[in-house]
This record gives sequence, C-alpha cells and structure tokens, in this order.
Amino acid sequence: MSRDVVELRVHGVTGVRAEELLDHPVVVRVAGDRDAGFYRPRPGFGVTSGPGGVVIEAYQWRNLTASTVSRTLSLIFLLPFMFSNLAAWLRPPGGNGDTVKALCRVLGATITVIFVLSIIGVTVDLVGWQCVQYRPCTAGRGYLGWLAAFPIGPRLVVLAVFPAATIRLIWWVGSRSARSYEAFESTYGTSGAPPGDRLDAPGFWSGETLVGRLRSIHVAIAYGTLDVSVVVALFTLDRRPVGVALIVAAVLLLAVCVVLLCLPALSAPHSGWDWTRSVIRPLRVAVAAITVLSIGYAALPRPPVPQGGALPGFALSVNSVILGQAALLVALAVITVWQQRAAPPSARAFFRGLGAPVFGAIAAGLAGDLYPGVRHPAG
Repeated sequence: MSRDVVELRVHGVTGVRAEELLDHPVVVRVAGDRDAGFYRPRPGFGVTSGPGGVVIEAYQWRNLTASTVSRTLSLIFLLPFMFSNLAAWLRPPGGNGDTVKALCRVLGATITVIFVLSIIGVTVDLVGWQCVQYRPCTAGRGYLGWLAAFPIGPRLVVLAVFPAATIRLIWWVGSRSARSYEAFESTYGTSGAPPGDRLDAPGFWSGETLVGRLRSIHVAIAYGTLDVSVVVALFTLDRRPVGVALIVAAVLLLAVCVVLLCLPALSAPHSGWDWTRSVIRPLRVAVAAITVLSIGYAALPRPPVPQGGALPGFALSVNSVILGQAALLVALAVITVWQQRAAPPSARAFFRGLGAPVFGAIAAGLAGDLYPGVRHPAG
C-alpha cells in the first residue's frame, strides 16, 4: 500500500537542488525536463524511499527560483504595487466592487507616477538641472563633466534616457512573463460569462487580457509623466506656444489613462463587446508621438539655465500626486465603510471592511519610502 503513496516535495522561491529536497546524493529525473522536472532517488544507491516505504519525489522548477539580489530588487520596485493590487481584493462584500476597484487602480497609477518621478528627481533634476552647470559639482567627475557641453534641452533628453530605459525594461519584463506562461486564452464555460471573483471559476487565472491592457496604460502614464516633467521645465525658459501644446497633450493623455482605469470594461474584459482592444493601440501611438515631439521641442535653442533652484514643476508634481493619494484614500475609506454597512449581517469582511484603504495607505507609504528621488521636492 505504501508504494501507492507518493510524497511530493516542492522547493520555495529560494530554490534548492533535487538532491537536497530528497536528502539523497544521487537522483534521476522521471518526468519533465531540465526547466521543470520530477526527480526520484536512483535505485540501488542507498535508501530510496521514505518512512514506511513511501515513494518520495521532488519537483523542481528552475524558472521559479531567483537570487537574493533579484528578490531584493523585486521587493523594492514591486512591493507598493503588490499592496495596491491586494487592496482591490480586500473590498467589503456589499456593493458590486467596481468603485473600489477603480479607486485602487487609480491609486496604483499614482504609485507609477511616484516611481517615475523618483528617477527623474535623481537624473533630470539633481544631475541635469542642478549639478552639471555648477562647476564644483562636476569637478573631478568626468562622468558628469561632459554633460556641461550640452545645451539644457539636449542635456535633459540625454538624462531622461535613464527613466525611459527603466520604464521600457519593466515593460519588457512584464510582457516576457506573459508571453512565456500566459500565451493562451482560457475558456469561460459554455455561457461565455466572465470568470467573476471566485478562485475556482473557469479562466480566473488567465488574466493576461486584463493585465496586458493595464500594463499598457501604466506604461503610457509613466512616459506621459516623463514628457510632462521635461517639457514643463523647458517651457519656463522660452514660453513657446508649442510647449503649451505639448503640456496640454501630455496632460490629456494622463487624463485618458485615468478614465480607462475607472471604466467597468477593464473589470470584465471578456463580457460584451471588447472595445478596450481598439483603444490600447491608439494609446501607444499617442504616447510615442508625444514623446518624439517632446524630444524635438527639447532640441530647440533657448536661454541658459540660471544657477540654483530645482527642476521647475517637479515640486508641484510630487506634492500634487501626494495630495491626490490622500484624497483617494479618504474616498476609499468612505466608500468601503458605506458598502460594509450595506452588506448582509452574516457577511464577514477582513479588517472590518477597511482592508482596502488600509492596504492602499501602506502601498502609498511604501512608495514614498522606497523611491527616494521624491524626497527633495522643495529643492
């Protein structure tokens, strides 16, 4: 009877070898491949079974493991977003939850803005706007001194490559996971109804349709934030009408992204006519067009930057985002309390129904602590 029982051992995210999992020096793969395989002790090399003769087997997925550095970086960059996503699932049982979802998604968008502003604060503001033109700051630092030969517009564009490349890298990492493990569409039953919130609902775990579009919206918000920051700073030097047009276009782009995050179609992408697919592509084109035009605007000649002071508009951007986060958290708390009171008496909610605003506040607080570039908005 013991031979009919298999004790399966699975490693954690730290990852250990199959030999360690099985506590046996010699193992053999019985199924799978080198990326994801099942291993058992090789017969004829010592004890090959567990207590009572139970067959022991180890499952090893090499793509699940990560190094300490990778886990630390993931924690730094993704922890605020993790709490923001978790907040959306901690809504009270009363109501349909669309309003709480929308608020949590907009809160996540503000975290994206804070993340981009933190990189802008270090590269474009501290280095490009303040340090490079101040000779004592670049003295003995050849890696910064060469930037002083550039006019202010091209200099900011060069330094804006760092936040732009970071955005592109995160975009690539997110889409790479989707291409590798979610490149299929799950069925939603014969009725075609959306999966709902149940973990055992058909297609619940096939979230690439929704996640892919949310990812595109967040990327648009990130590049829009970068465009606004650079164009506003340069506009203070020349006051050209084209600068006003670019600022208005970038702000409208950000507003469209916020509206898209609040629409119910993103909560149920598999129900009804899927119009969001036709919106995402023009959104990407608009982002690319505004970014290219912003680069062209930065190349125009303009007066030199007076020494002293922070990047114009940076402090206003940071303070506005923080104020917006506070307003979102207050609205989230009010709505969750109201929905919790409307819930049936038998319904039990985590943290008395306040899980969404509490975890949303944790996400916003972590974003301010983990992204240090936003800590000097006053210059």
